[in-house]
Formats: sequence, structure tokens, C-alpha cells
Amino acid sequence: EWPTEALAWRGWLFSPMPQHPIAGDGCPYKITLTGYAGVPREVIKTLVNLTGAQQTNTMSKENTHLISARPDTAKHRAALNWNIAAVNHLWLTDSVMTWEWQPIENYTASGEDEIKHRNW
Repeated sequence: EWPTEALAWRGWLFSPMPQHPIAGDGCPYKITLTGYAGVPREVIKTLVNLTGAQQTNTMSKENTHLISARPDTAKHRAALNWNIAAVNHLWLTDSVMTWEWQPIENYTASGEDEIKHRNW
């Protein structure tokens, strides 16, 4: 499965996690996801929670970020219409790896395309 391979490739599969949220107490991010199922979905949800951000199962205009596998989903289109940042899963994994939020501009390509074009 890609989460294990991606995390190992990033070099931190067994790294200890910091004891504080990325942005300190009161992280303002409210994150939902679309296009992921099974183990990958659960890994992403767990990583979101580790950062101190709030993970939601449904999307509303209150969400700040959407982690999207593909841009052709209804959630992805709605996020763009509502000015919610739509990013791929690498935004989250890189943010966790560095323990600081990464610029969203570097992570707007399709998550599925990123998986296909990288050596996982």
C-alpha cells in the first residue's frame, strides 16, 4: 500500500512524533479528505489528528483544507468554489515530516498523479 511506501520513502516511517501540535496549541486548520479509501484514508486521518488540526468527515465552508486524491470529485470542485485549499496527500506527509505546514502552492497536483510519477 502507498502509505507505508510513501512514508518509508520520505524517511520517517519509524520516527518519533513530536509531543506538540505543528502550530502549537489551537491549530486553526479544519481538514477533510476525498478520494481515499481503506488504509490510505485511515492513515491520512491519523496524520491530520497528529498535527493538532481538526479532521472532519464532511466538508463545509468552515473547512480550511481538502486533501484530495483527484480533482474530478464533487468535494474538490466545491472546495475550489468555497476558497478552501485543495491539496494532495504529500502536503500532509511533508508537513508532518518537517513538523511545519508546507506552502499549499507546491501540492495542488492530483494525488493520484503524484503517486504515478514518483518512485514509491
